[in-house]
Amino acid sequence: VVGEAARFPGIHVLPQMNIVVGWLLFQVLGFAWKDGHLPHGRQLLALGVGSWAAAGALVAFGPWPLAMVSVPGSRFANTWPPSLALMFYGLGLCSVAIAAAPAISSMLTRRPAAWKVVVAANSMTMTSYLWHFTALAIAAVMLGQVGMLPAAAVGTGAWWLQKLPLMGVALIVLAVIVVLLSPKERAGLTGGVPTDGATDSPAAVRLTGLAAFALAAGFETWTAVHGLLPAAIGMGLVLAVHAGLRADQRRRLVAASARSC
Repeated sequence: VVGEAARFPGIHVLPQMNIVVGWLLFQVLGFAWKDGHLPHGRQLLALGVGSWAAAGALVAFGPWPLAMVSVPGSRFANTWPPSLALMFYGLGLCSVAIAAAPAISSMLTRRPAAWKVVVAANSMTMTSYLWHFTALAIAAVMLGQVGMLPAAAVGTGAWWLQKLPLMGVALIVLAVIVVLLSPKERAGLTGGVPTDGATDSPAAVRLTGLAAFALAAGFETWTAVHGLLPAAIGMGLVLAVHAGLRADQRRRLVAASARSC
């Protein structure tokens, strides 16, 4: 809330911290679900409906835009950084989905064919999520070369019709990317690395986390003031530290496995 309040007078950095804090809400919500800390049944459904009502009130009576994604011409985007309206909308969506999960799971156990489809889809969901915008950008560049990008007013019937070629090409590009990269996701789901008691240094992990947090919080301000190069260098350093930690962890895991043999 503090970060969101700092957004309207144009204060920098503080609002951008919600890029990390805001999105973490849904990850923590998943942990709370699996640990049994959420209400159940009607209480959880009521939480979802109440959250949607709060999101609707913020959109209807506040300055938050209706679209939960970036739309040209809006005063600001609900997604960058995630706004209170988006947080309540997402909390409502997650709550209703979690409340419906037992009934859905029960249905899937009675229908093996449907369960196989769910398993197959879930083996590539992260690949689709991480690369869908890349596929859309590639499609936009391709159609932009031939003058087929949507040009009508956003939200009109003509705009929706003009979007069909863009979405079709983006889906084809995404399908190719998923075919190429989803095996890595499946390997991570079914393989994994044995832990054997070796773990990353807590201090090093905290350092990497703080660096990534600072980078995310300051990205917009740094790029506006200093250009993209400093932010790109910072991102490269964070990725290098992360790669070094992964390599060190793997080395110690191999060493621990050799000692146990």
